[in-house]
Amino acid sequence: MIVFIITLILAFPVPPLGPTLGRSPIDRPDYKTVLPITGVATYYNDGIFLEVVENMIRWNRIARDECSECLGYVAMLWSSDIGRRVCVDIGDRVMGPYLIVDSAAKKDQNRLIDRGWVIDVQYSVWFDSWMFPNDEVRVTVQECLDSK
Repeated sequence: MIVFIITLILAFPVPPLGPTLGRSPIDRPDYKTVLPITGVATYYNDGIFLEVVENMIRWNRIARDECSECLGYVAMLWSSDIGRRVCVDIGDRVMGPYLIVDSAAKKDQNRLIDRGWVIDVQYSVWFDSWMFPNDEVRVTVQECLDSK
């Protein structure tokens, strides 16, 4: 009987339980966000993206001159999106391109998915270019027509 139970366990393993089960492609480093995607946009505190960019350059994730035409920096859910250029439809206009230089921590990804979050933008972009007084807004992130 014990041999039969062990055989069943080995033949039909139970998938590991956890917050990402069936929810996100966290274990797929090649996954790229399918665009367009609509959801919540928020912003990083002032100055944070400059620190992130310096780290990404130091870690060879992006080049210093990666996107001279970009209007600023953004973060999206998956680390495999770093280095992509995206445009953002903020309702009355499409802005961009923006360079993706950061991603959500794995431990936060499902919470952000549940919230409908799709992008964080640079503080100066939020307040100077987009001119939104509130802390979040609904946007559509899309490929830029001239994106690499």
